[in-house]
Amino acid sequence: MMGPEIQHPVRDFSTWVVRNGRQGNPGFPNSVMAAYPESALPSATLNAIFEWLSTPALAKPTTGKALYEDFCANCHGADGSGGTAAHAAEGEPLSKALQMVRGGHSLMQFSSRTGYMPKWTTSELTDAEVGLIVDYLDSL
Repeated sequence: MMGPEIQHPVRDFSTWVVRNGRQGNPGFPNSVMAAYPESALPSATLNAIFEWLSTPALAKPTTGKALYEDFCANCHGADGSGGTAAHAAEGEPLSKALQMVRGGHSLMQFSSRTGYMPKWTTSELTDAEVGLIVDYLDSL
């Protein structure tokens, strides 16, 4: 994987990233992103991009590795060791992973890259899929 996955955008957070830019993400070459103000990228266009990214042409991944890459690696790094979130996803028991995935952390505090985590519903990421992700991380 050459860069962070951008499918399944969390709209509020993704809008914040687009408008404010982002620092590089360890493990991904060339992952620095410039800020795009409303004058350069109107909200209607940005929302259309997010809509397109939310309806991928390919089926949802079915392996722990691919699910991790789609939903987690953007913040926790390519290998689960911390990334821009500075919080390792590896080594967490399933119960803790489910708690974080369902509840999120520091919601709406987007500038806190080491504290913010979106929450995912069971229709976005099932408990079984979270289990596959935990199993994949345990195999690293």
